[in-house]
Amino acid sequence: MGNIGTRRAGASAGWLLVVGMAGPAVAATDYAVSGSATFNGNASALGEGQFLGSSYTSATGVIGAGTFKFQGAGVGNAGTSLTYHLDQSIASAGQVGADGLAALADASMRLTVVGLTLSGTPRAVGTDCVFEPIHIVLDGNGSASGLELSATGFSIAPIDPNACNGFATAINNLIAGNANSIALRVEGNFSPPGTIFVAGFESVR
Repeated sequence: MGNIGTRRAGASAGWLLVVGMAGPAVAATDYAVSGSATFNGNASALGEGQFLGSSYTSATGVIGAGTFKFQGAGVGNAGTSLTYHLDQSIASAGQVGADGLAALADASMRLTVVGLTLSGTPRAVGTDCVFEPIHIVLDGNGSASGLELSATGFSIAPIDPNACNGFATAINNLIAGNANSIALRVEGNFSPPGTIFVAGFESVR
């Protein structure tokens, strides 16, 4: 029994590591992102994207300023389908708290429609088919496996009916509204500051 107690004491003293309590910020990184969104009730898979130029400082939980970018996503209903890009025009930073709660500053997003199909027929949309700014406040949780962020109830204002080569009304019906939502997963180690690991592997908080 004495030996067992000694080994346990040794494990407690030598194997518990407090991660990220000191050291410089991580260099700027382009994190992989996946996600989904709902625009005016229409579901959309965002597919593979990026959170560009950000970083994470484990000692403080600070998420460095970065910008989201998704290319070639799609959304549609029975008669209309769109291909669009979604990106962020102004970088936003954030924070992971000691309790794992995470949030980013207001993300000013831009949705650019690059393709349109009406009743099976492709239509040109021109270069002015852009919805911006779309203000999204993302929050959620950070952990060793990534950031889980989401936002609901944000607004997308309709664009001028003459935009998009005259197809703006059909596009507005798909995109514009006040009950939109988005869910994003940023891949990376975003362990809360002060997270304790046993033997450097398994988090105990």
